[in-house]
Amino acid sequence: MEIKGLSGLPAKEIDTLLFDLDGTIIDISKKAEILFYVRAFQRFKNYFNPISFYFSFWKSMRHMRANSTELSNYDVFIEKMAQFGRTTPQVIDSLASEMVEKDFQSLGDFFKPVLGACEAIVLANKLGYGLVLATNPVFPRKTVLYRMEWAGLMPDDFLFITSSEDMNRCKPSVEFYERLLTRLDLKPEQCLMIGNNPADDLPAHDIGIRTFLVETPLSTKIVRKSITDKRLDARGTYPDLINWMKERVLLAKMA
Repeated sequence: MEIKGLSGLPAKEIDTLLFDLDGTIIDISKKAEILFYVRAFQRFKNYFNPISFYFSFWKSMRHMRANSTELSNYDVFIEKMAQFGRTTPQVIDSLASEMVEKDFQSLGDFFKPVLGACEAIVLANKLGYGLVLATNPVFPRKTVLYRMEWAGLMPDDFLFITSSEDMNRCKPSVEFYERLLTRLDLKPEQCLMIGNNPADDLPAHDIGIRTFLVETPLSTKIVRKSITDKRLDARGTYPDLINWMKERVLLAKMA
């Protein structure tokens, strides 16, 4: 199989594209992360000081990323934050909802669509591919929907959208991919995982999902460092992906 491009990927087998979100479809500025933390702290200041909030938030995130229970990722995060804040999960859940609906929603100007991503997704839909938004499910569904909107996409573009409420495993766990495919009744050989993060997206290969890393202005360096990784099936730009989809359709019609 050719690592440089997509020509070695089978035309007939792959009928479902799994897209990552952050860095693959939309980029975020560092300023947004800082603003979000500052605004989020104001929601939780009755239970944390600035330092304890920072460490509690990220410890809860790490705990969620390592989730091995049957609880949703969201519930694991909320319960851990409640422990750190010495309050109830119900209180933290309410504050987190306000944080998402008011604080996160206001950050749209700091997110920028990755050039070519929306075009590729629109074309894939027209060509009949099944689409799954397989973002790392560490954030609530509403934050995912906001980012999709800022990228110019609609929920109806996808068969399924991963979020912290809907999943109980995170990337880079292979179980994330196993459970996602089981949920959607998909076979690994049907799917192509499209992402920008080798650490998170290449583990899909371990269960037989073919992998494609997108080279964007922000991801090209890290993607090219992964060229010798045997889990990488193909890499290229969005124009490369678009051309591959068009060629596969033509070849299928000629077969």
